[in-house]
Amino acid sequence: RGSFVSLPWLMSTQDFLRSLANLTGTNESISTLTSMIMFSPECSTLIDIIAQRISVPDARPTDRMVMLYLFDSVIRQAARDKRADIAAKLETCLPQCIHHVLGTPKNERNLQLVKRTIDLWKARNLFSPGVIMI
Repeated sequence: RGSFVSLPWLMSTQDFLRSLANLTGTNESISTLTSMIMFSPECSTLIDIIAQRISVPDARPTDRMVMLYLFDSVIRQAARDKRADIAAKLETCLPQCIHHVLGTPKNERNLQLVKRTIDLWKARNLFSPGVIMI
């Protein structure tokens, strides 16, 4: 999903929240937030914030999917950077996030998009076996 963007400035959690509120499905938007997470000493907290936003009962399905794509970008960047701490954090929250993205009843379009994303993660061995199942 686009190139990894370097952020030369220090950002606060408030900066991150503002950017997350303006998250779109564009490569630039996702890359910017991925960079914020990867460079933040509070990356675990930022991942928790996204997971909480996904689980909000009135979150729109399209917003949830975009946040899942943000997680996908973070996962792939963490693998490239050999950031086991980020991968471990994502392993703990992703099953519940995927449950919320799919919703009840399951949206067929989202189900196919989520399956495709998970298949890519499995092909790249980004998680321990059995962590992500639908």
